[in-house]
Amino acid sequence: MGQRAEQIEKEIEQERGNLDRNLHELEHRVRDATNWRVQFQKHPGPMLGTAFAIGVGLAAVTSRNGKKTPYPPSRDGSGEAWQILKTAIVGALAKRLSMFVDELISVRPQPS
Repeated sequence: MGQRAEQIEKEIEQERGNLDRNLHELEHRVRDATNWRVQFQKHPGPMLGTAFAIGVGLAAVTSRNGKKTPYPPSRDGSGEAWQILKTAIVGALAKRLSMFVDELISVRPQPS
């Protein structure tokens, strides 16, 4: 009976170790998934391309009467370039949020 109890305790300790490793791996993956620098290093082309495409799409949607018209100057006088930059940043953030949600959904502990 004593050997069986010792064996069960040993198995419990092994499982605790496995769970601890899985938890640390999950924490690492979530930390990387939420770090925009890591994501940009892993996927720079898609992030920039998506930001550009969203910016172009927003410019097309917001143009008046379907015609391309320049952005009106902003209050600080920076005009079109600043508006395009803001649109690209919003697009990049939207893509990052989408990638973050996808990563969270796909994160699963590794079987031991």
